[in-house]
Amino acid sequence: MSHFFQSPRMRLQWVVALLMALCLMVMAVLVGSLTQVRLRASAQETARDLCTQVAQRNAQKLQDLLSHAGSSVQFLASLPLTGIDGAGRIDRARVMAMLLATVQAQSQLQGAYIGFDNDEMLEVLGLREMPEAMAALHAPPGSYFALRTIERKPENAGVPMESWVFLDARGVRLAQRADAPAALMPSQRPWYRLAQQSAGLHLTPAYEMAGLPESGVSLAHKLSVGQGVVGVDLVFSAFDAFAQASMKGHEGGVIVTDAAGGLLSRYADAAFAQPPLTRLEDLTGSANGFAAAAAALAQQEGSSIQTVQGQQMVYARSAVQATPSTQLWITAFSPVAPFAAPLRAVQRELLWLALGALLLILPLAYFLSRWLGRMLEALVQQAQRIQHGDFSGDAVPSSPIQELQSLCLAQHTMKLALRERSLALQEAMRQLSCLVDCGTVTTPEFVMDKATKLEVVYNRIHEVRMRFEVLRRDAELDCLKAVIAGEDGAVALQRCTARWAELDADFAFVAECNIGGETMAPERIERLERIATQPWWRHFDDRLGLSHGERQHLQPFAARPLPAREMLLADKPEHVVLRPPPDPQEHRYRFAMDVPNALYDRGELHNLRVLRGTLTAEDRFKINEHVIQTIVMLEQLPLPDDLKPIPEYAGTHHETLIGTGYPRRLDGSQLSVPARIMAVADIFEALTASDRPYKSAKTLSESVKILYYAKRDGHIDGDVFDLLLSSGVYLDYAHRYMRPELIDTVAIAEYLD
Repeated sequence: MSHFFQSPRMRLQWVVALLMALCLMVMAVLVGSLTQVRLRASAQETARDLCTQVAQRNAQKLQDLLSHAGSSVQFLASLPLTGIDGAGRIDRARVMAMLLATVQAQSQLQGAYIGFDNDEMLEVLGLREMPEAMAALHAPPGSYFALRTIERKPENAGVPMESWVFLDARGVRLAQRADAPAALMPSQRPWYRLAQQSAGLHLTPAYEMAGLPESGVSLAHKLSVGQGVVGVDLVFSAFDAFAQASMKGHEGGVIVTDAAGGLLSRYADAAFAQPPLTRLEDLTGSANGFAAAAAALAQQEGSSIQTVQGQQMVYARSAVQATPSTQLWITAFSPVAPFAAPLRAVQRELLWLALGALLLILPLAYFLSRWLGRMLEALVQQAQRIQHGDFSGDAVPSSPIQELQSLCLAQHTMKLALRERSLALQEAMRQLSCLVDCGTVTTPEFVMDKATKLEVVYNRIHEVRMRFEVLRRDAELDCLKAVIAGEDGAVALQRCTARWAELDADFAFVAECNIGGETMAPERIERLERIATQPWWRHFDDRLGLSHGERQHLQPFAARPLPAREMLLADKPEHVVLRPPPDPQEHRYRFAMDVPNALYDRGELHNLRVLRGTLTAEDRFKINEHVIQTIVMLEQLPLPDDLKPIPEYAGTHHETLIGTGYPRRLDGSQLSVPARIMAVADIFEALTASDRPYKSAKTLSESVKILYYAKRDGHIDGDVFDLLLSSGVYLDYAHRYMRPELIDTVAIAEYLD
């Protein structure tokens, strides 16, 4: 932590200026981002509104056209007064006049006609001086209307014959063409067959008009009197101009389709008209992506955003109810980008405004923060003196700013409190240094200083070695007895020598296991147990020369008759010393240690099988129990108020921040700062100590590395560890208490966060 505070720092005026700049930049970014989102949404909404209005205007235009045309068809088909009576008599002149009046009244109609089952027909076509239409019918110049009559005459043997009359715009006859075999069979036309299927008004799919270079649709209705059909033709070429005008100069286009997706009318800017579209084209598979996207919307009204060929496009669709069962669709589309251009100009103005505010505010923020910085400098200097333990001085710094004045008073109050607390803590730590681990007085010295596995009050390896001596002597005696009995001396000596070598190797292995310097792997334990099964004979009573306590301990175990067959190494029942019942008052201390069943277990194999080190579970608990005794002893003392924390400090130095320590398994939230300091100090002192018979002293770098691992694993407080290194206390301690050859170089930068 202290290393962190030694990092380079910036002055307040620069921090405030940078913060203000950062705030304004963040605000500018946020405003830019929000306006970008709003601009995009606004552009999309504007484009949606435009396309929706265009689609609705075109839909209304087409709806009016179809409604007027449909009304004319229904009127012509409804009454016999039109020239057709129930007997089928036709007043051709009157009917033709009414058809002509219909076409004259509705300029959008290409033609009006009545066809009969016998393929006779009366038709008026609106040429309106259109060159292509006039050329297709070979009409004279100035032709505005063409009247066609198809009838069956007896003189022509009943063959349908057609004749033509061409009129100008005022209805004056320009020319006529005599009878010729009719090329048109009304009963075979789509509009005729469709109307005959059922009553009511019908709209045909789009088709090429017979004899005219136009495509369009027909509205047809079956005659209410007689066998025939009334119909009108509508072409959409004139509708293209209205669609273009409805866009009002905006980019995009308008498409009119039937329910199946067939193209009836279209207008599109050059950028959206490639590849070109042809009438009656099925747009669902069109190579023109903009038209194909319109067809993909299917039969749904409303607007939507589509991405077509890398452009964001708005599509709006409106339905036109041509007949009760048939709909046509108007689709208006436009790119979103042109609508965002004026809004981006507003965004740029906002960004320039933010930049201007930044340039104005930065100098003001700098000078204001510089003024504040001078007032804070005095507080910083005072805090640095407090940090280094200098609590002198009683003058209170003052400031015209209320919050800074409150901070000055709070710092002064804190300094006085720390001064008092520091004095009290120094006294407490002095007392604590005398009382830490005071509970070790209850731990037997032979357990505290146990340096080998078989050591009790003395090292029992000497007793084991004597058994090996007995077995060696037995091997020598067996050799001599064999020679006396007549066995070859060389053979007997060879066998004896081999036995001696085996015993030497076995004892060396047992002695090595006793040291505890190497982890007991399964194969080492197996060899140890195999060695232990070698017998020897005891000829002396093991109950003689014992103390009263020893005799009392052996009383439950029956003496074995002599000579007794013993194992080289054994775990005997009398090796186990039972644990006395626990003190019923201990529960109030909330100890959380795993207590072994036995007080001591001196079994030879039990001790030699310890996996690592020299301590059994019973030994380890007996050593750890010193903390329990420390807490019990200190909490019974009538300590004054300033020393009451001493039992906590002394009794928690074996706890860890992750709750795996002892005796209470406390975690970091339950450990005070002095307790954390004591834990680090205790471990560091134990690692560097050279007066422990059960271990060798560590070098300074090894000790620091082990402490670092404890910090990394969360066992000790990382800030206390960092302070130990960065303050140099670890080195002061080493020079004062460690042997010089153990003091090596420590790269503390590797261990500091």
